[in-house]
Amino acid sequence: MPLISVFYNSGEGGFFQCKSDFAELEVAEKFLQSRLFVYDGYRFDFMLEDGKKLLKGKPLENTPKYFRDSMLFAIDIPYRTYKLGI
Repeated sequence: MPLISVFYNSGEGGFFQCKSDFAELEVAEKFLQSRLFVYDGYRFDFMLEDGKKLLKGKPLENTPKYFRDSMLFAIDIPYRTYKLGI
């Protein structure tokens, strides 16, 4: 089963890149349609499968090194902490 990682920035002018992981693509897509992105101003950057394959979005660089660094340095926030009901 692939690991889907969603990279984004928070809506309060935050400049740190955040990451939430999902076991299913459908749940990751619902996360992107949640109130965080629609109303709270969170900004979607890109989505990776297994930390290697770009599924969606426009990262600053489309390289294996950039994806590897993003996986290492993004702030990991479990999506369940947002209590979105998805």
